[in-house]
Amino acid sequence: MRIDEEDEGGAWPLEWREGAQQVIMRGLKAPLSVVASHPERASEWSTPNLLLFISRSFPPVHTSHFMAKAKSRTILVRLLSTVGTGYAYVARRPRVAERKLAFMKYDPRAGRHVLFTEAKMK
Repeated sequence: MRIDEEDEGGAWPLEWREGAQQVIMRGLKAPLSVVASHPERASEWSTPNLLLFISRSFPPVHTSHFMAKAKSRTILVRLLSTVGTGYAYVARRPRVAERKLAFMKYDPRAGRHVLFTEAKMK
């Protein structure tokens, strides 16, 4: 059977037997098995050529929708000394933490371990 009619995919110059396997994609017929009586045409529908045909048959869809970038799961926070020396550490914490961070850390200006609490980054 020779398919010469113009359809959605254009003219098909290949001959194939009745009952040959076909892939129906959006109304287009792409041959999976080429007739054994024409081995010289078998290379026409190798995997790279078939993929090239499909990519040319379905042009890319350009949309104006942009996806938002994912936010980091951790954030940087400032740990400020409660003694009032102004010394601060920077630490990471999970974005979804329920409470503010508070650590006992060494304050070199006070010369001892003091409580550091989370404050806004400047």
